[in-house]
This record gives sequence, C-alpha cells and structure tokens, in this order.
Amino acid sequence: MSWTDHYRRRKALDTVLARAEADPAAPLTGTSTSPARDLVAQTSADQHSPNHHSPNHRSAHHRSAHQDSADQDSAGPAEVFGSTEELVLALHHKWMQQLTGRVGVALAEAERSPDGDRGDAVGRAWLATAEAQPVLRAVLDAHLDTTRPALRAAAEREQRMVALASGMAELTEPAAQTAAIGAAFITLLRSAPTHTVARRRSTRSVRPEPVSAVER
Repeated sequence: MSWTDHYRRRKALDTVLARAEADPAAPLTGTSTSPARDLVAQTSADQHSPNHHSPNHRSAHHRSAHQDSADQDSAGPAEVFGSTEELVLALHHKWMQQLTGRVGVALAEAERSPDGDRGDAVGRAWLATAEAQPVLRAVLDAHLDTTRPALRAAAEREQRMVALASGMAELTEPAAQTAAIGAAFITLLRSAPTHTVARRRSTRSVRPEPVSAVER
C-alpha cells in the first residue's frame, strides 16, 4: 500500500466517524459532495444534452480528465476500501489498535502493583477504550455483522485477545471456547455499572473467575 492509499483510507475512516456522530447505525455508504465529483457528474449530463456541441464536449472531457486524481481522493468511504465489509474491518482494526495499546499499558501497571489483577486491568482497558472512542464503538456495535464470516472472525479475534490477556483462558484451549469466554467477559463489562468497575481496585483485588464459571 502506498502512502497515498494510506492517507486516503485514514481520511475515509475519519469521514465515516464524523458522519456517524449523529446516527451510528446509519448506512456507512454515502454520496460524496466533492466539487470534483459534481463536475464529473455535470460533464456526463452535458454530453447527453440535446444542446450538446462538440467544442463543449472537448472542453468537458478535458476538465474531466484533469479531475481524475481529485475524484479518487473524494471517493466515498466504501469505494476507498472496495466494499462496506472491508470498511467495517478497517474500523475494527482501528478499534483493536486502540484497545491492544491500552491493554498493554494496563497489564504493565498491574504487574508493578502488589495487588494488581489481570482481569481487572483488561476490563478497565476495554471500558476506557470504549469511553475514549464512543462513536467508533457504536458504529461497530451497529455494523459488525457476525453472521458474515470475515466480520465474525474479526470479532472473535478481539474476544480471544481479551480472554487470554485477562488470564481467563489459556493458549492451549480451543479457539472457539476462548472466544466465548472473551465474549462473556465483554458482555459482563458492558452490563455492569461503570462506578462498580471503577471502584474495584480501591476496594479489593478481584481475581479472574475460573474458566468454567465464565462459560456459564
């Protein structure tokens, strides 16, 4: 991937999240309002106009050719990534970058603390990421369709990471079981009152539940 493609994709993700602030569940495909794209659309209309003349056609064609690069830059987010599914995968990758970074820091801090706990640290990191990226999390909640294999695989990677990092599962356990444990833990985090999670460290050290308990 070239740097140009990298920046186009990053800009597309920023555009999606900015639009989603009003309604995270709205379709992720949108129509660009770029003047460059409007010009190309107008050029096409001019070419099919009954009053069309050859000089105007040549001029319009010339303008259209010179707008190709700008038109690519103004493509809709789904166009930039090739499909809506690839766009959602890119959004989830952005989420995972944020989450794994926070989890790493939280685990390092837990190791330095005499009463540090991996499960508590990972739970706090997940909630902190969701708090820092509320629109991104809401978009993923609305569009990460786990009936689609690629999107389900992405969700399960997150779940396995959470389960393993928290100490609730081991690498030797089946992947499906590890994902189920992580999913249960995330569901528990999201259903618990925020103040309960925030006060855990100040009240007592909470050890991860046994795997059998998490599965239930």
